[in-house]
Order: sequence, then C-alpha cells, then structure tokens
Amino acid sequence: MGKRTNPDVYFALALLGLCLLALGCFWTGYLVGKYLPSRQVDALVIAALPVVLFLGLIVYLVAYKPVAMLKAKDRELARVSTIDPMTDLLNRVATLDHLTREVNRATRTGEALSLGIVELDNLEDLVDQFGEGVKDTILRSIGNLINGTRRQYDVAGRYGNNDFLLIYPGTRLDNAARAADRLRHAIQEMQFAHNGHGFSVTASMGLTQVDSNHPETIDEMIQRVDKALARIKALGGNGIYAQAPLAVVEQAG
Repeated sequence: MGKRTNPDVYFALALLGLCLLALGCFWTGYLVGKYLPSRQVDALVIAALPVVLFLGLIVYLVAYKPVAMLKAKDRELARVSTIDPMTDLLNRVATLDHLTREVNRATRTGEALSLGIVELDNLEDLVDQFGEGVKDTILRSIGNLINGTRRQYDVAGRYGNNDFLLIYPGTRLDNAARAADRLRHAIQEMQFAHNGHGFSVTASMGLTQVDSNHPETIDEMIQRVDKALARIKALGGNGIYAQAPLAVVEQAG
C-alpha cells in the first residue's frame, strides 16, 4: 500500500494557490490600471472575471476538495479501528480506553460509576450443536440489542469471545443492577432459529461499583467484576450478581 498524502498538504496547496491567484489578480489590476484608459480597464475586468472564477474553481477541485475526502476517510478509519465488526459495539481496546477515562473522571469528580460484564451462558453448546455460523448470528443480534437499549451515555463493548463489558457513568450499583437485569431479560426473550430448530440464549452478569474515594487500578476492578460473574455462574447462571467494593459496603453499613 502506497504512502497516503497528509490532508494538511492539500490544504496548504489550496491556500497557496488561492494566495497566488489573489496576488496575480492584484498585480494585473495594478498594471492594467496604470497603463490602460479607464474604459478599457472596465472591459478587461469584465472579460477576465470568468477566467478568475474558473481558476478559483480549479484550485478548489484540485487542492481543497481532497482535504474533505481524506478527512472523511480518516474518520471512517478511526471508526473501524474502534468497532468490533461482528457486534458493531466498541472493540476491547476502545472499551478499556473508555473505562480508563470514566474511572479517572469519577475519581476526580466523585460521581458514581458502575461496571458490568455480560457472558452468554450456552453459546458454546449452541455452536457445538448447530455450527459456528450460529455464533455469528447470536453475537450480531446481541450487539444490536445492547446498542438499541443502552442509554446514550452508557458504553458497551465486546470484551472477549462470548462476553461484553458495560460501563454505566453516573450510576450507582443498585441502578446499574436494574438496568443489567432488564438487558438479561431481553436477551432471554430473543428467539433464534437454525435449520428449523428454534432456540434461545441466556446470560450471566457480574457488576461492581467504582469506589472513587479509594482509587484502584482497572485490573482490580475487572477482577472484582469477574468474581461477581463467577458467583452467579456457580449458582447456575442466567442471573446477575452485584459485588460492591469493600469501602462502599462499609460506608453503607
């Protein structure tokens, strides 16, 4: 793949071209006004006006228009680099980047922040029974469901093979648990079909709340969510388990 020209180069060329065009018009006007009678100057200006406009259009098409096109491509590349193509959710790297920013903001402002992991319980069993194509269908449908039901300021991303990471800014653990349980019910109610066989999927969810008064690393929070998820999986799955940080539990008591 060849090296792509920076959009700023095109912008600089466009600006330079317009400056040279303006300078040329000014210098021509000066010379014409100095050496020709006024009537001839007026006629010459009228005759030259279409040429000047045409040259300006050429400068725009050759130099300025590619700037917008390249910037649009850059925006699309940025979107593709952060989106999981299967689910149309954020990919793992982009989701963790969002989590880092939200944790820093919650620590700085003292606002609530909750975090959850959703794992599909029986996905691998369905893949063994119906084939790998079923997995793609399920993940795509779950991604659409999450995108369609989350709040505008919530963040959702594909975290692993069969699980998703949910970030609830400005949300206490009890409210996040209610939102997560609504999502769990919606997943359970989805109906799928493959070669005449109908089936559904269930999900287990572990949640926790970030303790803004006792800063911790992202890994520590993820570990706490994983433990909450393991608890509900050990109880048979298809449910949620909310694990508050120790400091929050002590304050609540």
